Amino acid sequence: MYIFRWMDKKKMVFSPSQLELFVDLLGELKGAEAALAYFDKVEPNFDEMDAEAKNRPAYLKLLYWFRVKEESQTSGARTHVLKFPKCDDNWNVLK
Repeated sequence: MYIFRWMDKKKMVFSPSQLELFVDLLGELKGAEAALAYFDKVEPNFDEMDAEAKNRPAYLKLLYWFRVKEESQTSGARTHVLKFPKCDDNWNVLK
């Protein structure tokens, strides 16, 4: 996670597989909304109907995390987001 955060801070471009992994980590650690916010920041004009889109795997991870969230809400289970100490660099995924 720290490497991805560092890459994002340096404005490095993720490969499709790196973006998929980062979106998956965000979904697991910070929740579906944080993953969606980051994906929208990176890929604002993503066409979900384009089966050949290079970032489609990351989009499918987003769908997975929203399905997990929906299933946990309908079953009455509480979603659990892992909390980690704040970093010194004031990095925020939602910016």
